Amino acid sequence: MFRAAERLGVWPSALLNSAAITLATNIIASLVFWVFNLPGYSARPAYGAFLFIVPFVVALPVSYVVFVALDRARRAEARAIENEAKFRDLAEGSVQGLCIQRNFNALYCNRAFAEIFGFDSVADALAFGSMLPLLPQASRSAALERSREIRQTGRARDATHSALRKDGTEIWVESYVQPVKWDGEDAVQLTVLDVSERRQIDRMKNEFVSTVSHELRTPLTSIKGALGLLDSGMVGHISDRAREIVAIASDNSDRLIRLINDILDIERIEAGRISLRPEAINATSLVRLSVDQATGLAHSEGVSLSLADADLDITATGDRDQLLQVLGNLIANAVKFSPRGGDVILRVAQRDEAVRFSVTDRGPGVPEAFKPHIFGKFTQADGSTARKFGGTGLGLHICKLIVERHEGRIGFESTPGGDTTFYFEIPSIVALGEPRRLAAE
Repeated sequence: MFRAAERLGVWPSALLNSAAITLATNIIASLVFWVFNLPGYSARPAYGAFLFIVPFVVALPVSYVVFVALDRARRAEARAIENEAKFRDLAEGSVQGLCIQRNFNALYCNRAFAEIFGFDSVADALAFGSMLPLLPQASRSAALERSREIRQTGRARDATHSALRKDGTEIWVESYVQPVKWDGEDAVQLTVLDVSERRQIDRMKNEFVSTVSHELRTPLTSIKGALGLLDSGMVGHISDRAREIVAIASDNSDRLIRLINDILDIERIEAGRISLRPEAINATSLVRLSVDQATGLAHSEGVSLSLADADLDITATGDRDQLLQVLGNLIANAVKFSPRGGDVILRVAQRDEAVRFSVTDRGPGVPEAFKPHIFGKFTQADGSTARKFGGTGLGLHICKLIVERHEGRIGFESTPGGDTTFYFEIPSIVALGEPRRLAAE
């Protein structure tokens, strides 16, 4: 019986305790009745037995329920204390800063958080008050809005942004904010990692790559021009074999020039040197224009381009040239992986206050292991794919940078051997204003 009770979550100790107390209570009550020789009790033993058994039957379940509730409450409290101790041990041993906040006031933080933001101790950080001054002045209103959105929607947010140490020194952090319960009330948990050193290394690397790219562009342009003269026959007749070699060299020159241009585009976007000029755009017309621009590429690969729901009248907000670049990269990617005779379908759809652009192909799909890295720099699914399809491995990363700086998001859906759809969403209604920089976050 006890094993069955345990499987049902009922504790045998509660059953024994409640039975013992009920029995003791009824024995005492019976003795009281006998001592005072209450009328009818001693004269009718059956009646006395009835008065003894019925309270026992009634009181046993009641006392049992009480004991079970008390036992469960005690065990729940013990588990809560144990979980809190585990949480604090994990938090104190973490290299990531952790802070529980309510209205930007710290309720708890670990040692790593205090060290990241330049506090002498955890106690010093908790006594600091509002954590809002740890953000640059220009970012505080946006932080308040994000905090309100997290509390209302219950969705976590992550970002890479600048912050301030206690002494005002600027640092860069990766932050993750999620809603939690603390002492039974709503709060937010902020997890931060100092990436200032990594960012400085990335900046030095990007500056080096940018310098090298600029130095390579001029001689490559000259080489490309010289190869074009050879191929055209303007400098004299060349044999068919030599013409084949010139064509191969010309193709490789084009590939290097595309790589350099992509690297320079990334460097300019991340450095905030590309202006974003938002305007109201007819989304369908924008997609139709991108299809027209990619028709030559698609025709050369034996792939057809089509626009579904071409009569939709949807308005998006963004920089026309930048969005054309994103669409062009996605279309080129879809054409590259489509089989000859395949179709690439473009769609535009309204989704709440955003406009979704999507490009679908019926190529081999995205390998499962490659999916987490697909928007990274210099990424190709594997060596054989890179050799077969070419490309710099930077196009999707550029798309991601541009879309995110339109305050949008980009993603994909893929089934191996089935359809693959890349999509991005940008706001459909945004206040138009002065040109603003695609600032690095």
